[in-house]
Amino acid sequence: MQINATQAAGIVAFGVAALLAFAAARATRRDSRAWNVIAAINLLFAAEVVAMTRHRLSLAAAHWLVELDDYVGRRAPQLMLIIGLAILGLYVAVRVLDRLRRSSVPLRGAAMATIATATLFAIETVSLHQVDGMLYHPVGPVRAIGVLWLALGLSTALLALAATGRKG
Repeated sequence: MQINATQAAGIVAFGVAALLAFAAARATRRDSRAWNVIAAINLLFAAEVVAMTRHRLSLAAAHWLVELDDYVGRRAPQLMLIIGLAILGLYVAVRVLDRLRRSSVPLRGAAMATIATATLFAIETVSLHQVDGMLYHPVGPVRAIGVLWLALGLSTALLALAATGRKG
C-alpha cells in the first residue's frame, strides 16, 4: 500500500495530536480521561486516513443507488445529509462544551477540533461532487483536505502541549 502526500499529512497531524493528547492525559489529573478519549479518537482518525473506509462507504452507496436506478436523484438527499451532519456536529460541540465548562481552555479547544474533524470525515463520506471538488483541490503537494487535517490535528496537538505546561 502506497501512502500519498495528503494521507501522510493526515497521519502525521493526527498521530502527533494523539501522542500529545496522551501526554496531556498523563500531565493533568482532572482532565486525564477526556484527554485520553481525544487521543484515542485522533488515533482512529490516523487509521481512517489509511483505511479510507469513508471512500468505500461512499462507493458502496453509489453502486447501490445505481442498482436502484436512482443515482441521478441522489443530490437532494446528499445535501440534506450534509446539512444534517453539520447540524449534528454543531449540536455535539455545544453539548460537549457544556459538559466541559469547568475544564481547561486547551481541553475545550482540542475537543472542538476533534469534533470538527469527525464532522469533516462524515461530510466527506456523503459529499456531493461540488464538495469533493473543494476538498480534493490541490494545494501544493497535498489536497485541500490534507491542509484541513493538518490544521485540525496540529491545533489539537498544540492545545495538548499547552495542557502539559511545557513550552514548544
